[in-house]
Amino acid sequence: MVMFRRILKWVLWITGIFLAVLLLVAAGLFFMPNMVSTDWFRQQFEIRASRSLHRSITVKDLQWTWKEGMRIKGLEAADDPEYGKGPILSVDELLFSFDFELGPKRLFVDLEVDGLKANLVREKDGRTNLEAWLAQLKPPREPTEPTQHAPGEKEPVTPFILPGDLTAEIKLTHAQLQVDDRMENRLLEIHDGT
Repeated sequence: MVMFRRILKWVLWITGIFLAVLLLVAAGLFFMPNMVSTDWFRQQFEIRASRSLHRSITVKDLQWTWKEGMRIKGLEAADDPEYGKGPILSVDELLFSFDFELGPKRLFVDLEVDGLKANLVREKDGRTNLEAWLAQLKPPREPTEPTQHAPGEKEPVTPFILPGDLTAEIKLTHAQLQVDDRMENRLLEIHDGT
Protein backbone atom coordinates (compact mmCIF):
# COMPACT_ATOMS: atom_id res chain seq x y z
CA MET A 1 0.00 0.00 0.00
CA VAL A 2 2.86 2.39 0.81
CA MET A 3 4.50 1.59 -2.50
CA PHE A 4 1.24 2.34 -4.36
CA ARG A 5 0.98 5.76 -2.65
CA ARG A 6 4.60 6.55 -3.51
CA ILE A 7 4.03 5.65 -7.17
CA LEU A 8 0.78 7.65 -7.22
CA LYS A 9 2.59 10.62 -5.68
CA TRP A 10 5.30 10.49 -8.39
CA VAL A 11 2.72 10.14 -11.16
CA LEU A 12 0.82 13.17 -9.82
CA TRP A 13 4.04 15.23 -9.58
CA ILE A 14 5.12 14.31 -13.12
CA THR A 15 1.62 15.02 -14.46
CA GLY A 16 1.54 18.38 -12.64
CA ILE A 17 4.95 19.38 -14.00
CA PHE A 18 3.95 18.29 -17.51
CA LEU A 19 0.73 20.33 -17.33
CA ALA A 20 2.60 23.37 -15.96
CA VAL A 21 5.14 23.21 -18.81
CA LEU A 22 2.31 22.73 -21.32
CA LEU A 23 0.51 25.77 -19.87
CA LEU A 24 3.70 27.89 -20.05
CA VAL A 25 4.29 26.89 -23.68
CA ALA A 26 0.64 27.67 -24.57
CA ALA A 27 0.87 31.06 -22.82
CA GLY A 28 4.14 31.78 -24.63
CA LEU A 29 2.60 30.97 -28.00
CA PHE A 30 -0.50 33.01 -27.18
CA PHE A 31 1.48 36.11 -26.12
CA MET A 32 4.29 35.78 -28.71
CA PRO A 33 2.64 38.11 -31.25
CA ASN A 34 2.33 40.77 -28.55
CA MET A 35 6.03 40.42 -27.69
CA VAL A 36 7.11 40.55 -31.35
CA SER A 37 4.99 43.66 -31.95
CA THR A 38 6.89 45.78 -29.39
CA ASP A 39 9.42 48.55 -30.06
CA TRP A 40 12.03 46.58 -28.11
CA PHE A 41 11.70 43.59 -30.49
CA ARG A 42 11.76 45.92 -33.53
CA GLN A 43 15.01 47.46 -32.27
CA GLN A 44 16.51 44.01 -31.64
CA PHE A 45 15.48 42.97 -35.15
CA GLU A 46 17.17 46.08 -36.61
CA ILE A 47 20.38 45.48 -34.61
CA ARG A 48 20.69 41.82 -35.57
CA ALA A 49 19.75 42.39 -39.22
CA SER A 50 22.26 45.27 -39.44
CA ARG A 51 25.01 43.08 -37.98
CA SER A 52 24.38 40.15 -40.28
CA LEU A 53 23.87 42.21 -43.46
CA HIS A 54 26.65 44.76 -42.75
CA ARG A 55 24.30 47.64 -43.53
CA SER A 56 22.11 49.83 -41.38
CA ILE A 57 18.64 48.25 -41.45
CA THR A 58 15.69 50.29 -40.21
CA VAL A 59 12.07 49.32 -39.70
CA LYS A 60 9.30 51.83 -38.96
CA ASP A 61 6.76 49.31 -37.69
CA LEU A 62 6.66 45.57 -37.06
CA GLN A 63 3.40 43.79 -36.19
CA TRP A 64 2.57 40.12 -35.91
CA THR A 65 -0.73 38.31 -35.48
CA TRP A 66 -1.45 34.62 -35.82
CA LYS A 67 -4.23 35.35 -38.31
CA GLU A 68 -2.48 37.81 -40.69
CA GLY A 69 1.19 36.92 -40.17
CA MET A 70 4.08 39.35 -39.84
CA ARG A 71 3.70 42.86 -41.27
CA ILE A 72 6.79 45.06 -41.64
CA LYS A 73 6.34 48.67 -42.66
CA GLY A 74 9.12 50.99 -43.78
CA LEU A 75 11.99 48.50 -44.18
CA GLU A 76 15.20 50.15 -45.44
CA ALA A 77 18.74 48.93 -46.08
CA ALA A 78 21.16 51.85 -46.18
CA ASP A 79 23.57 52.19 -49.08
CA ASP A 80 27.29 52.83 -48.77
CA PRO A 81 27.73 56.64 -48.59
CA GLU A 82 30.21 56.35 -51.47
CA TYR A 83 27.31 55.49 -53.79
CA GLY A 84 24.56 57.74 -52.49
CA LYS A 85 22.57 59.03 -49.54
CA GLY A 86 19.40 57.02 -50.13
CA PRO A 87 18.82 53.37 -49.30
CA ILE A 88 19.99 50.64 -51.66
CA LEU A 89 16.77 48.76 -50.95
CA SER A 90 13.51 49.77 -49.31
CA VAL A 91 10.05 48.28 -48.92
CA ASP A 92 6.94 50.25 -47.96
CA GLU A 93 5.11 47.19 -46.62
CA LEU A 94 5.98 43.51 -46.42
CA LEU A 95 3.52 40.85 -45.28
CA PHE A 96 4.80 37.35 -44.53
CA SER A 97 2.60 34.49 -43.41
CA PHE A 98 2.89 30.74 -43.37
CA ASP A 99 0.80 27.69 -42.62
CA PHE A 100 1.56 23.98 -42.58
CA GLU A 101 -0.02 20.55 -42.73
CA LEU A 102 1.58 17.77 -40.73
CA GLY A 103 -0.02 14.83 -42.52
CA PRO A 104 1.44 15.24 -46.01
CA LYS A 105 4.26 17.52 -44.72
CA ARG A 106 3.26 20.62 -46.63
CA LEU A 107 4.34 24.22 -45.98
CA PHE A 108 2.40 27.18 -47.40
CA VAL A 109 4.18 30.54 -47.59
CA ASP A 110 2.61 33.86 -48.62
CA LEU A 111 4.81 36.88 -49.25
CA GLU A 112 3.35 40.23 -50.28
CA VAL A 113 5.75 43.08 -51.02
CA ASP A 114 4.37 46.54 -51.70
CA GLY A 115 6.53 49.49 -52.72
CA LEU A 116 9.86 47.72 -53.29
CA LYS A 117 12.47 50.26 -54.36
CA ALA A 118 15.96 49.25 -55.46
CA ASN A 119 18.65 51.82 -56.23
CA LEU A 120 21.62 50.37 -58.08
CA VAL A 121 24.69 52.44 -58.91
CA ARG A 122 27.66 51.61 -61.15
CA GLU A 123 30.65 53.85 -60.59
CA LYS A 124 33.02 55.03 -63.32
CA ASP A 125 35.49 52.26 -62.41
CA GLY A 126 32.80 49.60 -62.99
CA ARG A 127 32.10 48.75 -59.34
CA THR A 128 28.45 48.58 -58.27
CA ASN A 129 26.90 49.24 -54.88
CA LEU A 130 25.30 45.79 -54.95
CA GLU A 131 28.67 44.10 -55.56
CA ALA A 132 30.22 46.09 -52.72
CA TRP A 133 27.41 45.05 -50.37
CA LEU A 134 27.53 41.37 -51.33
CA ALA A 135 31.34 41.32 -50.98
CA GLN A 136 30.95 42.28 -47.32
CA LEU A 137 28.75 39.29 -46.58
CA LYS A 138 30.67 36.30 -45.29
CA PRO A 139 30.89 33.35 -47.64
CA PRO A 140 29.68 29.96 -46.39
CA ARG A 141 32.19 27.98 -44.36
CA GLU A 142 34.45 25.60 -46.19
CA PRO A 143 34.54 22.05 -44.85
CA THR A 144 37.54 21.57 -42.56
CA GLU A 145 38.57 18.20 -43.98
CA PRO A 146 37.74 17.07 -47.47
CA THR A 147 36.14 13.67 -47.60
CA GLN A 148 38.26 10.95 -49.17
CA HIS A 149 36.71 8.70 -51.78
CA ALA A 150 38.05 5.51 -53.22
CA PRO A 151 39.86 5.86 -56.58
CA GLY A 152 37.40 5.93 -59.44
CA GLU A 153 34.48 6.67 -57.11
CA LYS A 154 32.50 9.82 -57.83
CA GLU A 155 31.61 12.30 -55.13
CA PRO A 156 27.99 11.83 -54.13
CA VAL A 157 25.65 14.48 -55.49
CA THR A 158 23.73 16.13 -52.65
CA PRO A 159 21.00 18.32 -54.09
CA PHE A 160 18.99 20.61 -51.88
CA ILE A 161 16.23 18.47 -50.43
CA LEU A 162 13.10 19.94 -48.86
CA PRO A 163 11.67 18.02 -45.91
CA GLY A 164 8.23 18.23 -47.51
CA ASP A 165 6.19 20.04 -50.16
CA LEU A 166 6.47 23.82 -50.34
CA THR A 167 3.80 26.01 -51.87
CA ALA A 168 4.61 29.72 -52.09
CA GLU A 169 2.66 32.69 -53.35
CA ILE A 170 4.69 35.85 -53.91
CA LYS A 171 2.93 39.09 -54.76
CA LEU A 172 4.96 42.16 -55.76
CA THR A 173 3.20 45.50 -56.31
CA HIS A 174 4.35 49.07 -56.96
CA ALA A 175 7.99 48.07 -57.48
CA GLN A 176 10.57 50.60 -58.63
CA LEU A 177 14.07 50.10 -59.96
CA GLN A 178 16.58 52.85 -60.54
CA VAL A 179 19.93 52.06 -62.14
CA ASP A 180 22.42 54.92 -62.22
CA ASP A 181 25.25 54.01 -64.60
CA ARG A 182 27.90 56.63 -63.92
CA MET A 183 30.34 54.81 -66.19
CA GLU A 184 28.16 55.33 -69.29
CA ASN A 185 26.38 58.39 -67.83
CA ARG A 186 22.95 56.78 -68.22
CA LEU A 187 19.91 56.35 -65.99
CA LEU A 188 17.32 53.57 -66.09
CA GLU A 189 14.09 53.95 -64.14
CA ILE A 190 11.25 51.45 -63.91
CA HIS A 191 8.09 52.48 -62.03
CA ASP A 192 4.97 50.62 -60.88
CA GLY A 193 6.32 47.15 -61.58
CA THR A 194 4.07 44.26 -60.61
